[in-house]
Amino acid sequence: MPPRNEASLLGLPRELRDNIYAHVLKTDVDYQVAKDYTQRYGSQRYCDPSEHPKGPLREHIVPWTSLALVCRSVNDELSNYLHGIVEHGESRSNDLTTWTLDVKIPRRGIGAVTWRTLPCAPDDLSVLDVTIHAVEEIKFWGDGGPMGSVPCLYQLLNAILHCGPHLQWTHRLPQHLRLDEIRICVEGSGSPRYQTWTTCDDGEAETVRYGDNFSELKDLVGMLCGAGMLVGYVDVVRIFDGVDEIVEKLDKEWSTDNARVVPAHWDGYGFEWGSEGSGG
Repeated sequence: MPPRNEASLLGLPRELRDNIYAHVLKTDVDYQVAKDYTQRYGSQRYCDPSEHPKGPLREHIVPWTSLALVCRSVNDELSNYLHGIVEHGESRSNDLTTWTLDVKIPRRGIGAVTWRTLPCAPDDLSVLDVTIHAVEEIKFWGDGGPMGSVPCLYQLLNAILHCGPHLQWTHRLPQHLRLDEIRICVEGSGSPRYQTWTTCDDGEAETVRYGDNFSELKDLVGMLCGAGMLVGYVDVVRIFDGVDEIVEKLDKEWSTDNARVVPAHWDGYGFEWGSEGSGG
């Protein structure tokens, strides 16, 4: 009897294998990395560690990493495919170098944090795409300072940039993430409200959006960018909700000695950065 031919991945034409690699890299991983972030007091300051779920959620396997372990040939092909995309002319904006994340914001703190796509290793990442699912009319700021959602969102970003997808401060990245862009889509912000202000100096009128989740997130991002804390981490932060869009560009000339230094008036509100933000 003639030998029976067995189907195999490497037996397929390279073009088909590349299509398979692309499909696996773009697969929705549905990785709920944290159930919630909570706000606590300790040592007369806030401490906002992530609350990691127990059991299998912490051991989630990203499909393409399993594919890379099939054999050396598949690993090499998968790596060459991804790096070929990364090195292409439009590589720094394509979806194979973009991590996508869903974050739910209830009335207090933040809720489930779920990765949707993780198509590349941290070294190849260029865009962090975050969708904020919020209930309407969340209050971000109060008379006594920021409400719970603000430091929690801040520390979530802190953990992602320094620890990668798992958010575990015990397993930090060798180097923090270096991104071209962070994109934040705000859903559930409610109907936008605008107010027109007239400046005293020149009498020029300015219309601004206020009082909703979009404008509150805009203010928070403006604070981070204005303080220079994201210099060296990201070049552009974009916030949008289908009605308005705000683009914050980081000043690359900002002194690295001053970047990432938490302003004194933020002390005690959960705005520690880097290892300080881990609560450890």
